[in-house]
Amino acid sequence: MRVASACAAAPRSTCLAIAPTFRARNSPAVSRTLPPSPRQASVVPRRRAASRARNRALANARPPSPRPAPSPTTTAADDWWVWQGTTMSVGGGRDSASAATAFMASLDARDASPHTKRAYRTAVGQFLTWLSGVDGIDWTRPPRRTLRAYLAELDGRGLSRSTISSRIAALRSFYRFARRQGWVAGDPWAAIVTPRRSSRLPRVMEVDDVERLLDVIPGSAGHAVGIVPGAGIPEALELRDRAIVECTYAAGLRISEIAAATVSDLDLSHGEIRVLGKGRKERIGMLGAPARDALATYLDNGRPLLAAGGDGGDDGLFLSTRGRTLGPRGVRKRIDRLVRRAGLPEHTTPHTLRHSFATHLLEGGADLRVVQELLGHSSLATTQIYTHVSPGRLQSSYRAAHPRATAEGAVEATTDDEGDDRP
Repeated sequence: MRVASACAAAPRSTCLAIAPTFRARNSPAVSRTLPPSPRQASVVPRRRAASRARNRALANARPPSPRPAPSPTTTAADDWWVWQGTTMSVGGGRDSASAATAFMASLDARDASPHTKRAYRTAVGQFLTWLSGVDGIDWTRPPRRTLRAYLAELDGRGLSRSTISSRIAALRSFYRFARRQGWVAGDPWAAIVTPRRSSRLPRVMEVDDVERLLDVIPGSAGHAVGIVPGAGIPEALELRDRAIVECTYAAGLRISEIAAATVSDLDLSHGEIRVLGKGRKERIGMLGAPARDALATYLDNGRPLLAAGGDGGDDGLFLSTRGRTLGPRGVRKRIDRLVRRAGLPEHTTPHTLRHSFATHLLEGGADLRVVQELLGHSSLATTQIYTHVSPGRLQSSYRAAHPRATAEGAVEATTDDEGDDRP
């Protein structure tokens, strides 16, 4: 080569200047241009031949099984585990139904939350059920065009981008598990781009709206079905609803956290409530004086009446008329009823109280990391969205920092410019 001859006739410094990219023989950048060594020339062909022979032996020893017809009982998405999927021709002969069952068992071993297991079961089950109706497609090697067609089918259902992104994340987790087990060669969803989520600011309530929500609680319970008027149950329900709203707004709790709270989680003397949030992460929520009073009144006068409707063995904090723990649907139903009664906007949900909790804290001067800890966010970026929701905080920071944010600042800037003769 010219570079080699020039380097042989020049000093070392000149050689490095002529060929700055020269590297050792084993360097990947140069190995493509240098001739192979005698050892490489003899070993590489033998390895390739042995690999081809091994693949032919495996293919002859394990012929592909015929594709069975889908069962007519698997039209519903939740019946995916009944369907007998296509038997794999590679990777140990594992069909899709047993692979999905093993995947769900691995989630149990990881102590995943019930919400995660339900979401993953729905995502994997619906995909395998849909894939069973596509002729000639093996679940272990679905082509990219098939995956794109499934995404189009999800979009045709009217699912949001966040829901589609969650489905893709669940399917990637499923195929990564199958790859670790040796059932598939790789993750086909790795080549699919996740839909970009729309960044929308959360809706918040004003402080006056929260007061309106609390003011409509008296008389909102009415007469419960099956309860004799005058038994004190409507009053107990109103005490419970007030405690729910006060606790949700005071501690910024999720609806699932409110429903899962127990009496033993409360510490009214210190104004604290122990919460088990997403990812089984435990945190402490703060309770102000109004929330503590509402909870104390409910525990003394409301909960005993509601607990009498059951067997008395339920430790849930908020009970229904039957003495059972009020679930997330029950909590949502009660708050939605109060929202309609107060005449608040239709988009007001129980989670709006959580958004309002964070926004009002920031408007009051709370540190962003303190708000992150109270909300139970793993990432500070998730909490930072509330800094854009609070216009008062942005305006105060702008007025304090920008030199021309106020009239006084503009006058001072003009005065300084008058004493400067430079153009």
